[in-house]
Amino acid sequence: MELGANLPTYFGWLVPFSAPFVVVSHGFDDLAAARRLLASIGREVPVGWADDDFIGSLPSSEKGEYEVAGFYELGRRYFEGDPPTVLDVRFPHEWQKGHIKGAQNVPVPELATIISALPAHQETWVYCAAGYRAAIAASILSARGLRPVLVDDLFDNAVDAGLEIVKP
Repeated sequence: MELGANLPTYFGWLVPFSAPFVVVSHGFDDLAAARRLLASIGREVPVGWADDDFIGSLPSSEKGEYEVAGFYELGRRYFEGDPPTVLDVRFPHEWQKGHIKGAQNVPVPELATIISALPAHQETWVYCAAGYRAAIAASILSARGLRPVLVDDLFDNAVDAGLEIVKP
């Protein structure tokens, strides 16, 4: 989860209150900022801290890395006749306004409930409105051994990419 105003909200939804956690940051200033934000939900004390240098020294298999793409790349997959599993991790009210045809709606806080049903051997593309929630979802999927592709793009670009948008 990235440092920013939404950190306490998503952290509170996704990390059980009793679970220990580690903060990975660019330096002490970011660590302090994360602790201030998490204090608003009573979670300001991590069990540890790591910086970019430490994370960079880990083998790829331990970092939970995943591919990053945009809606144009997803559109290309559809046009090639090979549509992947696609998760829209926005909330239902956003989904109702329009979503990519064939996508499944699973808001980030509910992601854990469907992970076991996702294909472990295939890519699962995840998108939201701008990439923040999709990045969280990609991290969760990667940590569970799946092959996520983060669509780090604005949902408004899906139409320009030629993807069919449907409204229920």
